[in-house]
Amino acid sequence: MVQRLPVGKVIRSLRRELELTQADFASRCDITSQYLSLLELGRVNVSLDTLMVIAAELGQPLSSMLLAAETLAEAERPKRSKRKS
Repeated sequence: MVQRLPVGKVIRSLRRELELTQADFASRCDITSQYLSLLELGRVNVSLDTLMVIAAELGQPLSSMLLAAETLAEAERPKRSKRKS
């Protein structure tokens, strides 16, 4: 099973760096603050169109946001211990 990338965590971090509230940022992106909250918590899927709007409002290339999410996912993934032969 493929795990969902923590793109919401990246969005939340970037939004906070810009010192924007969820309500202000959601309004800029033409989404509800409830949806943004669920997105940042990783509870909903986001469409590519919405993700592109969010990236533009954050002033970030979409590719860098996805790379940051992949890096975060790798860091959060439990490490497998190697078996002794």
